[in-house]
Amino acid sequence: MDFDLVVAEKCCACERVEKELVKFTTNKNYINFKISVQNLSEHKTSIVPSLFINGKLFAYGDVNIKQLNKKIQKIIREEVNVLV
Repeated sequence: MDFDLVVAEKCCACERVEKELVKFTTNKNYINFKISVQNLSEHKTSIVPSLFINGKLFAYGDVNIKQLNKKIQKIIREEVNVLV
């Protein structure tokens, strides 16, 4: 599962979300976490921070961890159903 966080320099919200997601993804080997600076990102977004999961926008701004966990479980279930 790919997490792409798009941030801007000198952005307090970006730093806060980055710190929270680094903590969240620690010890979750199934998540590939990448941070991109807004003007160098493959995702063209004007709002930062922006979190993309598997290339699809999940959230702008602060990330709700409860909703993020639900999204991850949904993706895992979908992937298991494809394999069955």
